Amino acid sequence: DSNQANHPDMIGAFQRGSTGLVASSVLAAGTLTAKYLNSAEGAVGRAREDSSPRALRGKELALDVAAIARQWEAPPSHIAFAYALSHPALASVLFGASSAQQLTENLTALETFARLDADQLEIVRQLALPG
Repeated sequence: DSNQANHPDMIGAFQRGSTGLVASSVLAAGTLTAKYLNSAEGAVGRAREDSSPRALRGKELALDVAAIARQWEAPPSHIAFAYALSHPALASVLFGASSAQQLTENLTALETFARLDADQLEIVRQLALPG
């Protein structure tokens, strides 16, 4: 659950010691890349038929993520990465990539993150709140 790291008890733990957050599954098994929005396109990936709560939530959020990405002229994956990158206790982000193109896109999320202002980061944070 992406909100666990923002729970007041967790924030307190991060502030008390030298504990860092390692974010994983930042793209929710690829659902936040928006590639599963149009099933007619035949998107390939492990989450295509996944009906777990995490995958369903990612697929639900993908429409909003994609809309924001278009508005901000960034790939949807960069919007998902921005959520993790904005956490004050972030130490590292773990991600997978099945192609050189995905690797490059994931790494360049830092460039997008660097240009987002406080209002944009708040929009990203609001996406993660339970709907």
